[in-house]
Amino acid sequence: MLTKMHGDMAVGFLHISKTMIDRRGEGPPDFPRKAVEMLEQGKIRLQTDHDFVKASVTRFLLDYTWVAFNQNWTIIRNNTEQPFLTSDNPVVVSGSAPEPMTRFLLTVSGSAPAPMTRFLPLSPDLCLGVTFDGPIRPLDPKNPSMDLQTPPRGSITYRRAKPTAVRIINRLVVKCAEDLVFSAKADRKIEDLVRKYAAYRVDAAYAEFPAPGEDAVYQGVTIQVRDTR
Repeated sequence: MLTKMHGDMAVGFLHISKTMIDRRGEGPPDFPRKAVEMLEQGKIRLQTDHDFVKASVTRFLLDYTWVAFNQNWTIIRNNTEQPFLTSDNPVVVSGSAPEPMTRFLLTVSGSAPAPMTRFLPLSPDLCLGVTFDGPIRPLDPKNPSMDLQTPPRGSITYRRAKPTAVRIINRLVVKCAEDLVFSAKADRKIEDLVRKYAAYRVDAAYAEFPAPGEDAVYQGVTIQVRDTR
């Protein structure tokens, strides 16, 4: 999915560049217009080095950590008979929303995307919920260690899960799984749940968001859970 995200962003950047050049009637003489048009028509495609994508994402790990650190966290205790499930893709995405760094860009620029909550089951009876909501001041690039010593801006609350909430989270866990779903106990209902949503996956869609100025646009990614059949 990361390679797809990177490729979509690159094609989107070239498309935006061509649009801006056409609007202004001028641009760099070496702009590969014909290649961009072939990309848009699906006649050719970009090939991206997987290691380059991994390296690019690794550069932003500290920013991801900073964003999550300053959100509102909910610790969910499960005392019901149904345990929390987990999977080979354990961070649960609900619905469709900008991914964290896209959300970060939008909030810093003054936009206000709707809140988004992600769940991470930690054990059969414990789950973490992180709600991404509100603007976060970026880390100081010259001295990030000073920011990291400050207390988090978000809150931590504790909740007891009702059976309905456990079923909702488990359904999302199954939908977001790649190949494996793990349960602390054998259960026919869990088998039926996995079978029902086996074709669902987390997917990334390239998105463009309006920015201040006629010749400006924000590139971003929307994360969604969908049926891949």
